[in-house]
Amino acid sequence: MKKFTILAVFILLATVGMLAQSADTTVVINNHEIKINDNENEIKIKVFELNNGKRVSNDPIYESNYLRKPNDNVRRRIFSYTTKDEEFVKEETSTTVVKSKTRWFNNDLKNPFPNLYFSHLEMTDGAFGTFAQMHQRSSSFEWGMYSSTTIFCTKDGHFGMATALGISNSYNFFLHDYVLAMQDGNATMMPLSEYTEGQYTGTGKSFLRYWSLRIPLTMQLQFNVNRSPLTFSAGAEFEWRFGMRSFARYGGAKHKIADDLDYNAIGLNALFQVGYNGVILFTRMGLTEMFNSSNLKDIYQLSVGIGFNFD
Repeated sequence: MKKFTILAVFILLATVGMLAQSADTTVVINNHEIKINDNENEIKIKVFELNNGKRVSNDPIYESNYLRKPNDNVRRRIFSYTTKDEEFVKEETSTTVVKSKTRWFNNDLKNPFPNLYFSHLEMTDGAFGTFAQMHQRSSSFEWGMYSSTTIFCTKDGHFGMATALGISNSYNFFLHDYVLAMQDGNATMMPLSEYTEGQYTGTGKSFLRYWSLRIPLTMQLQFNVNRSPLTFSAGAEFEWRFGMRSFARYGGAKHKIADDLDYNAIGLNALFQVGYNGVILFTRMGLTEMFNSSNLKDIYQLSVGIGFNFD
């Protein structure tokens, strides 16, 4: 439509240019009002959008100004303006123009961290294997969530850096006859019978529970696959652990074994993630030891899990 209108303008311009007098000409073509003002040295062209024979707006959708200097037989276009990407919204009694906004720079990555996640936990000696000294069960787990933000990304949104604030609640379960307790000022694993001085010989459930606040800093690679983001990310994650307590159930009730464990409150993790269409698979490997105790050396937390985005 605009090509046709502009073509018509230039045809009219050529026709008017052959006239040897100054004139104002107004022509209506396909709901467009073309107004041409021609004098000896200048031609002004304005195109207005019409609706039912009335202008939608007094602002032209196309405007040009052609100028000829004295003693110069060549006319030069000194400016030209075209309004792009306009949406005309018709109401019951009036018609208004809503100009669309163009986003020139994509400054947000698709959410690279899960809004909610669940993971399997293991205490390891740093060699990707369970640490027998902790007498742990395979049912240990963690749940948590993140609220993320983009630090920077490229214009096409395929590469960038992101960070987040995360919170989690972790549970490490131990074999039924062992508890994590304090002994002589150090955290240690011991049989329940030793902790209770022979009064109880077994437990229904023994576990370590703690909370964490986490701030990851990761590099992101994102690609659109079938209109959904495929994301690869890797980086470091700072962790603050708090509220660490040890519990055991015996004698028909749950008992707090220790809440003064000598653990490292500040930790550093390595984080790797792969996400697609709102589902994220990740692994987190502890790079710093969990405890300061001389009885519990070289213990790291390892987790593998799945998360979900609800954006």
